[in-house]
Amino acid sequence: MRKLTRLLLAAGASALLLAGTPIAAQAEPHPVQEAASPFAADGKFHIYRDAGYKNECAASSGNVSDYRNLGCNDQVSSVINSGYPGNFDDVWMYKDAGYTGSRRGIYNGVGIIDLQWFAYDDGAPMNDTMSSHKWTNLP
Repeated sequence: MRKLTRLLLAAGASALLLAGTPIAAQAEPHPVQEAASPFAADGKFHIYRDAGYKNECAASSGNVSDYRNLGCNDQVSSVINSGYPGNFDDVWMYKDAGYTGSRRGIYNGVGIIDLQWFAYDDGAPMNDTMSSHKWTNLP
């Protein structure tokens, strides 16, 4: 009987120790919006043709009403807002030219490494659909 009691006590103590051990964190299944831009503030909104901030199409310090003028309309897969902090440091990203259609805001100092996991305000996918952007003050 004593052997059985000791065995049960030992098993209980082991279970208690294992229960207190944290499980390793799992990696996110999809890229998420990063907490901060990987680049220093340069006053520009960077748009890239490929995910991972690759194949930059433009770095604009002003509003752009039509990405066809940049040669990358409906080809944007990642973005970085590295504007200078202050007034009009956030950006509205629009699905259509002329600052129209679906939109989504991006705060200053934020990058989106892969737009395929993001949608506009109406649920439309963002990847390879962006056509204009405008600097603003987001709420």
